Amino acid sequence: MDDDAVDRLYGLPLEDFVRERDALAKALRGDGDREGAKAVKALAKPTRAAWVVNRVVREQRDAVDAVAAAADALADAQAAALSGSGGGALRTGTEAARSAIDHVLAGVPAGESEATRDAVRATLHAAVIDPEARAAVLAGRLTHERPATGFGGLAAVGEAAPAAKPRRKPRTTKPGDDDREREAQEARRREEEAREREARRQAAVRRAESAEAAAQDELEAAQAALTEAEAAVKTRRAEVRGAKARVADARRDLRRAERGG
Repeated sequence: MDDDAVDRLYGLPLEDFVRERDALAKALRGDGDREGAKAVKALAKPTRAAWVVNRVVREQRDAVDAVAAAADALADAQAAALSGSGGGALRTGTEAARSAIDHVLAGVPAGESEATRDAVRATLHAAVIDPEARAAVLAGRLTHERPATGFGGLAAVGEAAPAAKPRRKPRTTKPGDDDREREAQEARRREEEAREREARRQAAVRRAESAEAAAQDELEAAQAALTEAEAAVKTRRAEVRGAKARVADARRDLRRAERGG
């Protein structure tokens, strides 16, 4: 399979993907490359959010490379923070990564829905946190958006290793302290449950969008096959009519010959 041809497919307007993919597969079959045709036909149509990410990778390459650079710097800062130093660098790196992502999002067309923009943001967050997701984003061939790793995504990284705090002197427990601590723990528990519910909701939305895109892909492929079959039937019917006309002419000639001219 020609990488340039595949790159071209994932850079096309979303509504042209299936038609151009199928045309490329048909051309490969015509050239005798059945394996290449099969591989091209198996290429999945991107979801809307994945298509937007592929688009910004092509149109805002410098800004996307800045996100990748911020991710590398953040990984170094995180390693330092986990070793017991550099907590401030981690927070600075997190803010730099957020800023780089915001810069890319500023270039997304205003016509895109809020849900699509949120999915694009989550995918860029995932690219910062996960090297595998980052490589997929930079390749510009995403077929579906990527969720940010862990609850809170990039924010969770910034909070993962706070700067060391000075030890405090033991304090004397005051009346009501235990109640306040229990209330704070309950509030934190409810907040985490809310984040988990939201993460599950977003995952369900992404699955539904992917299923909808796959179904649309199948529909478009079936419609293209139907159009091709209808054209073939039309051609065969014309051939049948022509054959019948030739049979009728031949029979008339035969009767004339039998009558002696």
